[in-house]
Amino acid sequence: MIFAGDFAQLPPVIGSSQNGSSVALYSAPPSDGKSDSKIEQALGRALWHQITTVVILRENMRQRTQSSEDAKLRRALEHMRYKSCDSLDLKFLHSRRAKGNGLGPDLSSPVFRHAPIICGTNILKDAINDSGSHCFATDTKQKLESFYSLDTLCKAQNKDENHKKVTRSSKILRPPLLTSTLKETLWNSPASSAKELIDLCLGMPVIIKHNFATELCITNGQEAVVTGWDCSKITDDKFKLDTLYVKLTNPPQPIQLPQLPPNVVPIPARKHHTYFTLPSGWMLSLYREQVDVLPLFALTDYASQGKTRPVNVVQTTALSSCQSYYTALSRSSNAQHTAIIGEINSDLITGGLQSQGWLRQEFWQLEVLDQITQLRYEGKLPSKINGNRCSSLIESWLVWQ
Repeated sequence: MIFAGDFAQLPPVIGSSQNGSSVALYSAPPSDGKSDSKIEQALGRALWHQITTVVILRENMRQRTQSSEDAKLRRALEHMRYKSCDSLDLKFLHSRRAKGNGLGPDLSSPVFRHAPIICGTNILKDAINDSGSHCFATDTKQKLESFYSLDTLCKAQNKDENHKKVTRSSKILRPPLLTSTLKETLWNSPASSAKELIDLCLGMPVIIKHNFATELCITNGQEAVVTGWDCSKITDDKFKLDTLYVKLTNPPQPIQLPQLPPNVVPIPARKHHTYFTLPSGWMLSLYREQVDVLPLFALTDYASQGKTRPVNVVQTTALSSCQSYYTALSRSSNAQHTAIIGEINSDLITGGLQSQGWLRQEFWQLEVLDQITQLRYEGKLPSKINGNRCSSLIESWLVWQ
């Protein structure tokens, strides 16, 4: 089995404390929790510590351009990985702050106009997506079409009632029917991962949020452009999406479906179980049917991972760690089209990893295992250096050293 990853990027959401120190794969001691999730995290850590072959890929394959500014970007990112940016790195980062709060790129120029903005929280992402949708419709002289979710009550206890939102003290309301007033309350609720309302128009960039068909590249995180839709009425003045048609943006492979243009695929509405907290504190258990896409005028630092962005705009206000900064800014393929909105918190990217010993330890262990792997490959590893776990192998290495 081959694992591919980067500890300089963001830790998993599940099992993570605010500073990341309790992430299951890290070297911090396991918690004494007895829940299923805590047991699974302990098992995952035990398996991870049995990995003894490590190859660190060191060549930068994303920022390949060769201007002096690109060299400064690469240097800043290399230092940012270890929270060790210096004054030259900070000077370069400040030079990329957008006009309005800096002397860098002009975000009103065509190249940046509708580029997605990487930000640190879902609340900020939803606000930017909302304003971006209206701006795009205005620029393209279109009217936004609003499509509502189809909500139905879950009247019996659902197997998902061990959901993280549901605790023993949670009060779950089970009304006999979903009244029109209750429906309006649901539709007017703050945005969430289960979107109650999607505003769309033709040509709008969107991001798919569910793995529908991996063989057709209809996967979570795939970017696309709206080309059409099928819809139906749910009230006299409200419609729901039955199927959304999108053209995939740079899919891993060309897609051709019968009677559809190249790379155009259908996204059906999907029904799933969710919870909604009413203003009274009571919770509704319901099924929500909606198409799993979101406008792509903003995305979180977590959602941005794994993508190269020729035009990369980063909102730094809510970025909370050196990993968050590194993840967002390392999406850039070049310095010229990298723009920063907001203040740069130098405390988060300077001073080293002294306060994050768990992460520093992980980096050190990976470097040692990389050296051991290289010697083993070259046939130069002494027989006395051995072990079936990371710790025992490194201990024998240190004795030999």
